Amino acid sequence: MSPHRPTLLAIVAQPGEEASAPGGTLTVSGWRGARTGLVTLQGREAPTLREAASRVATLLGTENHFHWNAAEPQVAAERLARTLRALQPTVVLTNENARASAELAWHLAADPAVKMAGLALFDPARARLWGATAEGGEARIDVSAARPLLRALRFYYNPAAPSETEIVTPFEHFTLLAGAALPESSVTDLFAGLSPSPFKPPISFLAEDPFQ
Repeated sequence: MSPHRPTLLAIVAQPGEEASAPGGTLTVSGWRGARTGLVTLQGREAPTLREAASRVATLLGTENHFHWNAAEPQVAAERLARTLRALQPTVVLTNENARASAELAWHLAADPAVKMAGLALFDPARARLWGATAEGGEARIDVSAARPLLRALRFYYNPAAPSETEIVTPFEHFTLLAGAALPESSVTDLFAGLSPSPFKPPISFLAEDPFQ
């Protein structure tokens, strides 16, 4: 991985969850110049879900997509720990369904007693682990530019749901779970204070968003 390019890794439990938080933040971070990755812990055994998850990962612009059958939190955490050491992400995002595995993986990846051949230790002091929340938290990320895409992906996974009832808010909220201290109390950029940071400033469509 290039030391001059930031990396964001999003972790979800099942296919379809990436169409909500943290999917918007994953997408806009890629547009800003970050290398992005997505881990889907479960659902690979179902061909239709596997194919759908692969297509959606491509639409989200992810450069690395890992899709597993790892329902057990311990098994998932061990695989995630290897991924953290391999990719050395600057920012890691997860949701409630994958949080237990993500938090355990964070500690395993940084533990020198846990040996992984050929992989350097993960340094949690130079990165942050964030958990998506419905509201509140220390970070509020503008994902307005990704709203049309997220609406389309939700319909793709569930075409029976009327699109007008699929409310996609212009913000995703996160709470800090572990990692480097925050530079300020309210965060609008998850890479704030970390190095390297994305090449481009955050994108916002709020002034012209037809879904506001």
